[in-house]
Amino acid sequence: MLSIFNIVFYLLIASFLLSAGLGVYSLSYGKNLTARLFSLLMLVVSIWILHKIVILFIVSVEIRAILHMVNISFIILIPPLLLLICVFHTGYFKWFKPRYSFLFFIQPAIVYVLLFIPALH
Repeated sequence: MLSIFNIVFYLLIASFLLSAGLGVYSLSYGKNLTARLFSLLMLVVSIWILHKIVILFIVSVEIRAILHMVNISFIILIPPLLLLICVFHTGYFKWFKPRYSFLFFIQPAIVYVLLFIPALH
């Protein structure tokens, strides 16, 4: 009989293998900038999944809280990476003017601030 823990563990292992495999495979297209950004995204997702697997086996609440903060740090990188993939794939480089470049860092900065002041949100 499979428990919910085993089902979650096996699903996370399958997700890790799939995302890590996609990340390594897209590294073979090294000259294509979109493929490099996609491989970086998949490797960030696979590290995030690996941390989730580690959290399943941790009993201490304090260590789990710290690891959840690390997981959120990896999740923060996903929206800017997806935006960069879209911009490079479509060739719409208007966003890379110096006056617009700070926009990539607004959402991660807000989430980092909220991450370290949990009593205020």
